[in-house]
Amino acid sequence: MLNFIFFALFTHLAVGALLTVLLISLEEIGVTFFRFMSWLVAVLLGLALLAQPLYKQLPDALFILPQGSNLLAFGLLLLELAVLILGSFLVKRVGKSYLFFAFGLGLIVLVLISYFYPIAEGMSQAAFGLRALSFVGSALMLGSVLGAMITGHWYLVNHKLSIQPLRLASLLFLGATLMRVLFVIALMSYSTFSSEQVLAENARTLLHFSGKGILFWARCAIGLIGPLIFAFMIYETVKLRSTQSATGMLYATVVLVFIGEAFSKFLWFFTGIPV
Repeated sequence: MLNFIFFALFTHLAVGALLTVLLISLEEIGVTFFRFMSWLVAVLLGLALLAQPLYKQLPDALFILPQGSNLLAFGLLLLELAVLILGSFLVKRVGKSYLFFAFGLGLIVLVLISYFYPIAEGMSQAAFGLRALSFVGSALMLGSVLGAMITGHWYLVNHKLSIQPLRLASLLFLGATLMRVLFVIALMSYSTFSSEQVLAENARTLLHFSGKGILFWARCAIGLIGPLIFAFMIYETVKLRSTQSATGMLYATVVLVFIGEAFSKFLWFFTGIPV
């Protein structure tokens, strides 16, 4: 169980962080930032592969896509890793074009691995869109807060940077957090009143302040409400050009989001609901 959770978290951090880098101008922040982010994402992908070696045979219960999908995901992750490492050395020549390719590979992998989570007993497979959207939303939230934190840290090193990169990064995090909150609200509303009995029962169990419900409300408080409040504060702080204060809040928010998304994967594992 834990290997799947950590595999998902590290993959989401990696893919989501690439979007932050894509939105930032190479000319504004410099080549060194892009190289560092490429290496950081490569390390996160390496940790994901160590956490869950997709090249090994997965249990039959976890196979929802056709046989060999795990090998396809593993191959795409390796290709993404190679593109990031090679591109980091050629960034002066090719700019950030290699990051678009790496990000596209990452999105494909997210869709594939969203099907590696088991379905709760007695429950039919969740809709394709819900499973994929949950993983993409998680990746955007995790990656955007990490990307914004690294971007803010860059201002502690280079005080002459324009405020635009951090403004874009903080705005992306705010948008990703809002979308994640709305997704969870919509998903729980749909699941609670679903005609599928097991799905509805599991959703209603999560709404109680006992058992798994305690973990769900902790997930909401720590991983959704807290980050949403911080996201607004961070964006307003960046508008005031107080980069050091914004970066400090981002450090704390990274921890909150990581814990919240870990709770989310744990709940999905046992309830079949990709909250």
